[in-house]
Amino acid sequence: MFRLIRRFRRNLKRTVTEWLLYLRWRYFEITSGVLRWFRKTSQQTVDSEGQDGGTTVRARIRVANLLNPLFWIKEFWGFLLRFLASRELLSFVYSIPAMTFAVAPFAVEYWRVPSQSELLKRAQNGYVRTASAEQQDAAEFYLKLWGALSEDPIPVRLAECDFFERTGRLDRGLRLAEEGYVQFESMGCLEWLCNKEFQQFLKVPDELAKTVKFSEALEVHLKAFLQQQKNNADKGMMLGVVYVRRGEFLNAIEILSDVVSLTGGRTPEAPYYLAMCYQQQNRIPEAITAAKLAADAFRERMAREKFSFRTLLDYCRCLVMAQQESAALQAMEQHLQHCTEEERQQVVFLTGDVYAAWSRRLRLNSDRSEGDFFTALELLGKGLALSPQNPRLLEELSYLGCSTEVDGELLEQKLTQAMDSGVSPGIVHFIRGTRDLLKDPPDVESALAHFRLSEQHSQSYAGLLNNLAHAMSISEGGDMAAALDLVEQALRMMPNEPVIYETRGRVLLRMGEAERAIADFERALSVEGLRGDAHQGLSKAYAMLGRDEESGRHARLAAEILKNLPPPN
Repeated sequence: MFRLIRRFRRNLKRTVTEWLLYLRWRYFEITSGVLRWFRKTSQQTVDSEGQDGGTTVRARIRVANLLNPLFWIKEFWGFLLRFLASRELLSFVYSIPAMTFAVAPFAVEYWRVPSQSELLKRAQNGYVRTASAEQQDAAEFYLKLWGALSEDPIPVRLAECDFFERTGRLDRGLRLAEEGYVQFESMGCLEWLCNKEFQQFLKVPDELAKTVKFSEALEVHLKAFLQQQKNNADKGMMLGVVYVRRGEFLNAIEILSDVVSLTGGRTPEAPYYLAMCYQQQNRIPEAITAAKLAADAFRERMAREKFSFRTLLDYCRCLVMAQQESAALQAMEQHLQHCTEEERQQVVFLTGDVYAAWSRRLRLNSDRSEGDFFTALELLGKGLALSPQNPRLLEELSYLGCSTEVDGELLEQKLTQAMDSGVSPGIVHFIRGTRDLLKDPPDVESALAHFRLSEQHSQSYAGLLNNLAHAMSISEGGDMAAALDLVEQALRMMPNEPVIYETRGRVLLRMGEAERAIADFERALSVEGLRGDAHQGLSKAYAMLGRDEESGRHARLAAEILKNLPPPN
């Protein structure tokens, strides 16, 4: 029994020893193999003699090459071939680091590759950044990249339109936007097109804006937009402004009324333009209602937002249309401290407009009294004291001077009182001189005397200069060269006033310049009250040129018009 036990122990000891020796051998074999591999891949012996007669050893690879994926690919295939030749598992295990480092760069690169959405976002951000910095070449590159990556053509088309606008090629941007609307039925392209065309339309001068050709395309596009979005107040407002500038007030009223209903009057521009249209159509009660609504909205905007001079002007104009002139004057005086020097000059000019509108309202009031006339005259004097060159005040002064609705004795009494108190002596002499010209027959000498006195007080009155030139043109010994100089000064102040052209026609006719006089008389035909005198002047001018047929025709027209005029008071 003990013998068997001892034999078992000897066999067990021998087996364990053999296994330990085998494992030790395998350990050293693996270790020595790794060391040999490291030496083999890190050094190479060159059979060349050095200075000491031995061999030189230099590095086969640099340590930095361990980061080179090509090196690991080579090692991987070497280990793989050894594994296939030996079929040993350890040869495969040896290849794991090589496989890891060979695949790692591609894995990292794949992991870092942005997605389609990320590339698209980078292109969009790149375009916005470079376009804002006005880097046109870079912006164009990102725009093309955006177009290549995007599956939705609409944002790209809008970005292209924006790019062409930034680079000063707005016409091309407008064409692209229109093509985008037609091709893709994109409301975004149509909206961009409407906005840009409307901005261009606002820059057109008023005279050109009245012609349809400058706004026909804009009108078509706005109507197309409103067919799709009937309740879009913004585009409705644009269409209303187009009609206002073209003088189509009935169409503007129809559109702007809907806009006011949609916005509830919260957008003040809509009732503001609506009030203007009602005023042009002489629908005064409706104009007052719309103007009050706009004034309330403008007042809320001024209290809510930072001071804006444009808002102040629009607010005051609304108050004038609402017949609240005193409130407009008070608002301008209250906000004058917030204005710049240039804006203050505009406020002074607008103050003159308010006084002129107030005076005109009293003059045209159907229930006016003689007291209203003198109140209007007083307001006119205050306005001219602030803004003596305001054309609306001068025009109103001409109307008051020519008015025959006030008793002559009472008017003379009031004018004398004004003269004695030193209030507006220039206006007093102007009115007296004008009324002397309206007498039958005209008292030319007295009129000239008053005009010369008025000229000494107020040399900038265009109406005064015109009336003075007119008085000189009908006087026997008048200096026509001086009269021509006066009337041309008046034209420089009011270049579109037909009354002044009629006066210059008279002066030129007296000077024998018939052809120039014809052109001025023809301009005066646009005013109904001047047509009789203008036809008379044309008849005399054509007679001087020997064109008897045309002279006779204008003489007949003048006689027919003057026959139907009421007799002077």
